[in-house]
Amino acid sequence: MKSSSSTEVAEEQIYDRISELIAFDETKAGVKGLVDAGITKVPRIFFSPVDGFDKVSDSGKFEFCIPVIDLDGVEKDPVSRKHVMDKVRDASETWGFFQPESGIVRGTAVFHWHEELNAKEITKEEGP
Repeated sequence: MKSSSSTEVAEEQIYDRISELIAFDETKAGVKGLVDAGITKVPRIFFSPVDGFDKVSDSGKFEFCIPVIDLDGVEKDPVSRKHVMDKVRDASETWGFFQPESGIVRGTAVFHWHEELNAKEITKEEGP
């Protein structure tokens, strides 16, 4: 627990964050202006008020995983295709996205990979 001196408590009581934010905004100098002025300590307006934070974090309560859908066999088997399409529809409606998994996807990526490696980068100086 942090102990506070009487001067720190007095400073907290008279600190008017809104006024300081307005004054900072009116300077139009921004953070670069503060750096150019040679400040050595970060102004209080850049710290979030402590009373706005919860003491306990809820971040550990949620566990997310990206749905992975195997696309193998969709081009050959109509039953498999329907099953995969149902999974795609469900993932799209529920999550808004999914990760496709199949030999087709990997093979296509590898097939075009060498073209990207061998492609010459054209800069403005060189022209087309």
